[in-house]
Amino acid sequence: MVNKSMETNEVFLDNVRVPAENLLGKLHAGWTQMLETLAYERILVASMCLGVTQRVMDDAVQYAKEREQFGRPIGKFQAVRHRLVDMQARLDAARLLCYQAVWLIQEGLLHEQAVNIAKLFASETYVKNSSEGMRILGGYGLSMEYDMQRYFRDAREFIIGAGTSDIMRNIIAKQMGL
Repeated sequence: MVNKSMETNEVFLDNVRVPAENLLGKLHAGWTQMLETLAYERILVASMCLGVTQRVMDDAVQYAKEREQFGRPIGKFQAVRHRLVDMQARLDAARLLCYQAVWLIQEGLLHEQAVNIAKLFASETYVKNSSEGMRILGGYGLSMEYDMQRYFRDAREFIIGAGTSDIMRNIIAKQMGL
């Protein structure tokens, strides 16, 4: 299964003329307008990461409850339990960062930094949690019978799209005055 949620394409417009009444925004201000729309793309990407990271959690917890070793579910072992708790804590933190960013947007308040932080944290949470999910499932994590292998592969796309993690850190640092 291939992740189709973030396909990209090139579009070439040669010798195209747009009547003034059909312009979106101000003439020669396309770059500024595009930068304004990035906040919406980034919060959308962060929200997508939240949804799929919740699936990672659900699958990992279910597996930990069902898979038995040494006569008991692996979720009863401290190492697995702690890993799952850390995964849940990251997911909850990412969710709260997204909620805060959306609230700021809805209220018409300054939201760029909050959106950028939410995108950075949610996408990296997806990567980290899918990696941890693979560890919980062990060899089964590589099996096509389980979705964890797909989550693990697809997660990398989200730390690139809508601004790589390094770019997000540079932008956030600049917003912090650094």
